Amino acid sequence: QPARCGGLNVDSGINGLASVLEGDGDAYTYIITGDSSSELKIIEGGGGKFVANGTYTSQIFDAGSDVYFNSFAVNHIVPSSTSIQYEVAVATAVNNSCSGVTFSYAGPFATSSALPSTTDNAAYQNPGRCIKYKVTFSTADPTQTPILYDINFNYSL
Repeated sequence: QPARCGGLNVDSGINGLASVLEGDGDAYTYIITGDSSSELKIIEGGGGKFVANGTYTSQIFDAGSDVYFNSFAVNHIVPSSTSIQYEVAVATAVNNSCSGVTFSYAGPFATSSALPSTTDNAAYQNPGRCIKYKVTFSTADPTQTPILYDINFNYSL
């Protein structure tokens, strides 16, 4: 769960970034921005702590009405000694809103997959109006990390 820990402000977007972990544990991120007065920004951080895994949970997507979520497709890179696992949760709206909905996940899936309509988890449901996903990244090698570029969901009425 990322948290704001400084005063970095990028008004015109980020065009690229690269991170470097030095042998002594110092970590730096180089950021190329669209800000004409400061196109290169450097952040020092990390303190040399190797993190072997982390989880990202998406925001809720509201399909506007109940739909059947058929499948998802991912564009990712998973080097050896790393892994990515995906979990997907679908729910019906409460009071015509996805706010406050309780989600129960299906998975984990290692790659693009068809989504179930039911699972052993009775709380998971599909079809539904609201969907979100969770991605768990793992690595055993501090020089390798899995990368998720994008995820797309296919659904039908």
